[in-house]
Amino acid sequence: MPVFFTTEEVIHMHDVKVLIDVVFALLAISIVLAALFLRRQRDKLHILKNAALFTTIFYGITLTLIFFNFDRTFYVFHEILFRNNFWLLPEDDMLIKMYPENLFYDYAKFWLIISFGASIIILSLRSKIKSDSL
Repeated sequence: MPVFFTTEEVIHMHDVKVLIDVVFALLAISIVLAALFLRRQRDKLHILKNAALFTTIFYGITLTLIFFNFDRTFYVFHEILFRNNFWLLPEDDMLIKMYPENLFYDYAKFWLIISFGASIIILSLRSKIKSDSL
């Protein structure tokens, strides 16, 4: 039976799956904690403003890094999140052919722009709600 992926590619795909699982677990935990925290706090608009402001700054910086030097940002991302070098695959590997770097560039740009825009909208709505309640 022919081997489609190399051992390094399989290990990297497993590492990516673990990373995605961790991200989803953190998202679920964040949602539960935010709901519990906001339920107990009186100044929900202040908390919402701070969260949206932090998110806007974070996504703004990340977008800037991606637009001006995606290659370096992509490299640093992998250096931080992966404990091995199996993500440094040769260009002729099947995984690289299936998922070229420009796919990740477009995907990251799309989600960061959506998230950045949502943060701006939340900040704007927070200001509108506060001015309407005065």
